[in-house]
Amino acid sequence: MNAAFCCASLGIVPTVRHSDYIGSWLEVLREDNHRNLTSAMIDGRDFLMAKKRADQEILLPPGPKIAVTGGLDFNDQVDLGQARSGAEKHPDMVLIHGKSPKSAEKIASLWAKNRNVRQIGFAPDWAKHGRAAPFKRNDQMLEIVPKGVMHFPGTGINDNLADKAKKLGIPVWKFGGA
Repeated sequence: MNAAFCCASLGIVPTVRHSDYIGSWLEVLREDNHRNLTSAMIDGRDFLMAKKRADQEILLPPGPKIAVTGGLDFNDQVDLGQARSGAEKHPDMVLIHGKSPKSAEKIASLWAKNRNVRQIGFAPDWAKHGRAAPFKRNDQMLEIVPKGVMHFPGTGINDNLADKAKKLGIPVWKFGGA
């Protein structure tokens, strides 16, 4: 892994595919939660996430990407107000959400629209994925590699997004007892 970091920092294109090698170890670690992460593995994970984020930046609107997830019945205005005040510290942010017709995601989307905050919505593709659609949508949201996830109470689908984000090393901010 040191070779991968040295090559990257010096701009040398290696003949060995370090990112594939590190990625294979990360897959092993995702499958076996009982393995201990060494600092080198954590550094490798962070390096790959930064590289993926940089590659994505070309295709996405500029600014820090912040994801929001919450159940359809959640509408606690106090917790949403706290989240909004934290989000206002990033005026150039891009809001990522699941295009829910109501809930914390809808309220966040309306908040962003009223403040001209750019948004990227990911609707579940029920026709293509069936019952797995919201989980596949979560994976798509995390492929953008957001800077953080605002997690409001909801269902296992919302918890799934937060859990996957944590495994990827993405900070998860919990609101409302999520």
